[in-house]
Amino acid sequence: MPHASIGTDLIVGFPGETEAQFESTRSLVSDLPLSHVHVFPYSNRPGTEASRLRDKVDGVAIRRRGASLREVGARLAREFRDRQIGTSRRALTVDDGWSAVTDNYLKVRLDTQHRRNEWTVVRL
Repeated sequence: MPHASIGTDLIVGFPGETEAQFESTRSLVSDLPLSHVHVFPYSNRPGTEASRLRDKVDGVAIRRRGASLREVGARLAREFRDRQIGTSRRALTVDDGWSAVTDNYLKVRLDTQHRRNEWTVVRL
């Protein structure tokens, strides 16, 4: 399924995460055929099991790791969009009818306005 949109959610800076583990995750994500990566920075929530764990990761490191993974995600998203150029996709019109979301989750601007929630075919 070469045109499938595949995404993931990741938490960076979970208690106990080492720099080596983070780099391993970053390397793995870089090599996966993902179209979007959502990165959450770990934040302590009192009363949760994670809040009682030791080896908390420094906030500066969490922000740096998050930014690094978001860069990887942005590159993967750009590469995915670039691979779609020239293809025709089924899309559902949204918002004011001037945009649509393709069957592989790309939001596109339309040349002509359509009714909302109408299927159309777009050439990317």
